[in-house]
Amino acid sequence: MTQTTAAAPAEESILGRSAPACRIPGCDGQWHYDDTCSNELGELTFDDAAALPVEYVAITGHQPYIVAYGYEHHSMNLRRQMTQLDQVRDFAQQLRDLAAAIDTAADHLAAQAPGEESTGS
Repeated sequence: MTQTTAAAPAEESILGRSAPACRIPGCDGQWHYDDTCSNELGELTFDDAAALPVEYVAITGHQPYIVAYGYEHHSMNLRRQMTQLDQVRDFAQQLRDLAAAIDTAADHLAAQAPGEESTGS
């Protein structure tokens, strides 16, 4: 058995394949395959096993990118790949705006008395 040092935690993936030239900061080597390093940044989950994961991907010899995609257990229906900083910033702002709107709606829900229905106005 070989001893692993703290300096090289991303040298091998779970499958034992190397991840040459991985450029993702803090990579743990979990998603290394076919010269690809992918690190999940987060995920929004929905009912029925649907999700919106966002990943940072680096493929040897290509520009790294961030990708968000709709995922349902049997299919991948939506995808948004971003290679330019302004694309990433725009997507992040859309998420912030959505989060703010959700927070505002949550405050409204919390203000409703139990059993009281909103009139929508």
